[in-house]
Amino acid sequence: MKRFKLQGKSSAAVATVSLVVAVVVIAVAVYMLWPAKPAECRFELQASLDKPYYRVGDEVSLSIVIRNLNDTATTQTVEVKVDDEVVYSEDVEIPASGSKTVAVGFKAEKPSTITVTVGEDSTTLSLEVVRCVTDFWGRDIEIPYNVERVVVLAEYEIVYALGAWDKVVGVSKYAYTNPVMCALKDINISEVPSPGSSWSLNVEELLALDPQVVLIYGFSGRTAETVEQLENLGIKCVVLELNSLDDIYRLIRLYGQIFGKEDRAEELIQIMNQTLDMIRERTANIPYDERPKVIHTWSKKLKVTGNMGVINDLIELAGGVNPASELEGKYVTVSIEQIIEWDPDVIIIWGIAKYGVEDIMNDTQWQTISAVVNGRVYKYPRGICTWSPEVVVLALKFAKWIHPELFSDVNVQEVADQLFMEVYGIPSPFEWEP
Repeated sequence: MKRFKLQGKSSAAVATVSLVVAVVVIAVAVYMLWPAKPAECRFELQASLDKPYYRVGDEVSLSIVIRNLNDTATTQTVEVKVDDEVVYSEDVEIPASGSKTVAVGFKAEKPSTITVTVGEDSTTLSLEVVRCVTDFWGRDIEIPYNVERVVVLAEYEIVYALGAWDKVVGVSKYAYTNPVMCALKDINISEVPSPGSSWSLNVEELLALDPQVVLIYGFSGRTAETVEQLENLGIKCVVLELNSLDDIYRLIRLYGQIFGKEDRAEELIQIMNQTLDMIRERTANIPYDERPKVIHTWSKKLKVTGNMGVINDLIELAGGVNPASELEGKYVTVSIEQIIEWDPDVIIIWGIAKYGVEDIMNDTQWQTISAVVNGRVYKYPRGICTWSPEVVVLALKFAKWIHPELFSDVNVQEVADQLFMEVYGIPSPFEWEP
């Protein structure tokens, strides 16, 4: 009986040992056949830019240095994203215990976040971008990409037309009597602070407005001194001088750049060109010797438009000839004898002039001039700006005064109302004869 029990125990022990051996063998086999866990790839990643900031359109040079901390060479995917856009993605071989430098270039478009990824490692950099604009003095001026505080001493209505009025913290005092600004329904121009004007600027009041940029006329003899003073205080000044119709296009595009409204600027120019192109088409084939002689008078009857300025361009565009264009300048004072010698067919009076049509028609010195004899003396509405989009309405009115037979089908008031709705969202505040 005892012997039988010993044999049973021995058999059980053998079975147990066999089972253990089998498990060990299986475990060893599994261990030998199981894929080895790859060694962890370790890197040091550095990324740097070649400049602290860039202008819009500049070439950005990004340098990426990858140091391999492993004793084996490896290939890794290097990816560079600017915000959400991938601008670079390449597989790069990195030597064992060595380093690899990758150079990446792309255009600066706006302030962005650059993300550099190598394998599972990544780093980020801030891309600082400014706008660079060229003012009418030919100066390149760097301004914040997203400008927030601007004092507008010139052509404030264009800023409104661009949809950037929320950036305006101050205006010229002349904005308070500007017919367009006063007619706008969603702003109260009288509530916008004014530090004066381009011609008479209170620097202390301007500084209190804390502007980043000041838009200022360059016609005043004191402008250079004022600009230097403001720029020494860290305020960017963009100087404006408009001497032609083309300068209005340039101004609209310049304001579009400053406020980041380039698309709307081009839209405004297209709106203007719809009317201007119509005028050109109707007057283009008129022979020079058949074009009426037209003079434009300013604050005084003997101060006329010379060979410079928007008004001279409008006379030519409208199919007229300015006999005073032989004289240099925007404003030229002449004698009554000179005007009699020119014998203009049409006389147009500046809208702000304190004299009117009757003052010329009834002046005995002007009685022999053709424009007076034939009743072709005109005055346009007070306050219309010749440096803003509404100048095209004035061009159309000039054309209708100079060539009534070519524009008899055109209702100037209807054209004006449509243009003002497209540009400012209001009908024209000026009254025009049809």
